[in-house]
Amino acid sequence: MYTRAQKKEKGFTLIELMVSMTIFTVLVTVGIGAVLNATSQYYTASNMRSIMDNLNFVMEDMSRNIRTATGVHCGGTTGLHLDPATGDFVPASCATTPANRIVVAAISGDNITYAITPSSWTAAPNRIFKIVGDTGAEQAITPSEITIDFSKSGFTVRGAEASDGLQPMVTIRLSGTIRYKNVDSPFSIQNSITLRPLDS
Repeated sequence: MYTRAQKKEKGFTLIELMVSMTIFTVLVTVGIGAVLNATSQYYTASNMRSIMDNLNFVMEDMSRNIRTATGVHCGGTTGLHLDPATGDFVPASCATTPANRIVVAAISGDNITYAITPSSWTAAPNRIFKIVGDTGAEQAITPSEITIDFSKSGFTVRGAEASDGLQPMVTIRLSGTIRYKNVDSPFSIQNSITLRPLDS
């Protein structure tokens, strides 16, 4: 009886074991691939978010200094000032066509210059630079992953004349691409700021 019972017992054959191991290996491989892909996408999104946060910080820095400025003008370090108290006139090119540079008379007493560099500027093309003071050092405030489109970006100033009765306003337009891991993502942001100097 014992011998007959033993003969009736069955186990996995070698072929069944190999098939099950193959299916298990395929499932594990697909699962690991999905986890690695999700992790890669997370880090890519996280790094893109970090770059965008940097760009938003740059926009906020410019907006804050312009909002509390006592004067603004476009072009080089010389020119006519926009002063809410006196209503000095801003050059027409700055009121109708975006300029690539704006100089802000900050409440600290220093002139702060923001400039967008053209692609022909070999040192750091298509970046935004900040210069504090008339003889301060140039400092790039956008990372190298951000390329500012010189032809589509700039600063305009409206309401510069005392006679027009308008509140002085500066509009910042930034357009370009963010490159991360050889993938370009376009962006376009705009902000309008009215000059509201602090009460003295």
